[in-house]
Amino acid sequence: MFDIVSLPLAWPVYVSYAEAAAYARWRDARLPTEAEFQRAAYGTGDHHERQHPWGDAPPSAAHGVFDFESWDPEPAGSHPAGRSAWGIDDLVGNGWEWTNTVFAPFPGFHPMASYPGVLGRLLRRRAFRHERRIAGNGQGADPSIVSQLVSCAVSICARDVPLRQEPLMTLRSSSSKIESRAGGGSAVDFASDVAYYLTLNPRQLPSRYFYDALGSTLFEAICLLPWYGVTRAEARLLEAHRDEIFRRLGRVSTIVELGSGSGEKLRALMQGRSPRAGHVAVHLIDVSRAALMTSARVLGDIDDLSVVTHEAEYEEGLAAFSRDHHRPGVTLALFLGSNIGNFDRPGAEAMLRSVRAVLNEGDALLIGADLVKPERDLLLAYDDPLGVTSAFNLNLLARINRELGGNLDIAGVEHRALWNAQESRVEMHLVATRPQRARIEAIDLDLELSAGETIWTESSYKYEPDEIVKLVERVGFRGLGQWIADEERFALTLLRAV
Repeated sequence: MFDIVSLPLAWPVYVSYAEAAAYARWRDARLPTEAEFQRAAYGTGDHHERQHPWGDAPPSAAHGVFDFESWDPEPAGSHPAGRSAWGIDDLVGNGWEWTNTVFAPFPGFHPMASYPGVLGRLLRRRAFRHERRIAGNGQGADPSIVSQLVSCAVSICARDVPLRQEPLMTLRSSSSKIESRAGGGSAVDFASDVAYYLTLNPRQLPSRYFYDALGSTLFEAICLLPWYGVTRAEARLLEAHRDEIFRRLGRVSTIVELGSGSGEKLRALMQGRSPRAGHVAVHLIDVSRAALMTSARVLGDIDDLSVVTHEAEYEEGLAAFSRDHHRPGVTLALFLGSNIGNFDRPGAEAMLRSVRAVLNEGDALLIGADLVKPERDLLLAYDDPLGVTSAFNLNLLARINRELGGNLDIAGVEHRALWNAQESRVEMHLVATRPQRARIEAIDLDLELSAGETIWTESSYKYEPDEIVKLVERVGFRGLGQWIADEERFALTLLRAV
């Protein structure tokens, strides 16, 4: 069973989610959603559903490999009797398939209590919430949108909102090169995810869709608010300890940053590098094209530095980085801005394992994490008195109306932030203040919200300092140093891959 064998080319082999998603993109396709896979496996052309892909006959050796009757895989297509109504092979049996949505029950399905907790972690553990991002310069936003999101008593100037850029940008100077490689989400992904998550119980919307042009600008404003200290605390720590960070690591030849934001943090860190350190290749991974373009501009005038941007989710971007990265010297991975807080604890560990997998022994990780602090301070950071965070959250509904032909009544929904002490996270929700019926044309969805019903849009997990070190050490790192901003309760932790 556990012998090392030479695999025949026709045998299926394990691939990671990142590899599966990258292959699909290479084929100008995407992975199916959970619902699409169900339809492909069990659906029929007359809108009915079979008990098994091939029909109602019980599973047999003619239909596939079941119940571990064989320890070896078999070539795809070996069981034509097991094909679905659509002629697709091997949809069930001793194997798992990747989908581009989280492993969760369909609306109305109530699984065994152990199912989401055990199998959800076994089959797929991805981020439930994605990092916030910052945008750059461009053309102003439509003020009629802003008026739906904020009180008329609050004056907000939404300017410098970026337009959609071309997928490839190359800037050259005598000392730097910036290259952008497009990928990541699309209008199809947005529509598919809205259709899926809005029908879950409780209703949800992935927070990665906060960051259209207006949402990115609103988050840039949030970072300037006195109640949201993450950005300022991390910037101070980077400035104070950047020299020490590079001294401890030796010659850093490659940097890969997950969630590049505006690029200002990396620029500040790079000022601690010795002028004689040589060339540095920087890989930036972010789903926000605007954030990547902004980072490219911010870093573009640094000597002996080249930038490759990957418009992709973390797993895909790390896979692309791993393929491109063939340089000697130390690689430094950056996971700043408390982006680790957008994962639950098991998801955070899985994400950090993915980071460790692309690093060699002796490489390093610098991680920034927001710490647990008094509830009042946390709620002010996520529900500020000026209403900017409220507008940021409500803009997600405005985006659905704009891009998917929705008619959601934004005035009948309010922003709510709460501290879940048991899970150590701040949650953001949209709450219906009155009953409403809405239609979203692009996804053929009729939505009915009752008064008080919520849509869960974000979770931000908070840590204790020693918890960060223990978490990262479990996945193959050893602590090198930790610096804490006591006033804002924010930690910057440096670790070595072992």
